Amino acid sequence: MNNNLIYAANIQDFSATAIPLSATSGTIALDYAAGHYQTITTSAPVSLTFSNFPAAGFFGVLRLAINITNVSHTLTLPASVSRGLSGIQGISPGISGVSNTITFGAIGYYQFQFTSSDGGTTITLFDLNRALT
Repeated sequence: MNNNLIYAANIQDFSATAIPLSATSGTIALDYAAGHYQTITTSAPVSLTFSNFPAAGFFGVLRLAINITNVSHTLTLPASVSRGLSGIQGISPGISGVSNTITFGAIGYYQFQFTSSDGGTTITLFDLNRALT
C-alpha cells in the first residue's frame, strides 16, 4: 500500500504473522519489517537490537514473546529503549537512555511490546503480562 492512508476502515478477524527467531542467546536483532510479533526461546542471556521501525511520523508496534528457560537468562535492552522503564519488574538500572537489563524471578513466557514514532530512535517499553512494581 506504499504508506497510503486508509481511513474509515472496518477490519474484522485481523492477525499478524508470528516470527520465531532462530537465535536463542547473545545479541538478537528484532527487525520490524520481518513481522510485528516475534518469539525467542532463550538458551543464555539475550541482548536486543532493533531495526526498520517505520520512519518518523509513523507509529510502529513490535511485540516480543520470550520464553525464559533459566532464571539466569537476562534480557538487555539497547539505550534507545528509553521510555516506559519505570516500574518494570527486575529492570536494572531502569534509567532512560542507559542499556538496561531485566532479570526474571521465574522461568516461563513473558511478553513485551515496543513502540516508536521516530524511526526507532526512541522506543517505549510495555510489559504485557506482569504488573508494574
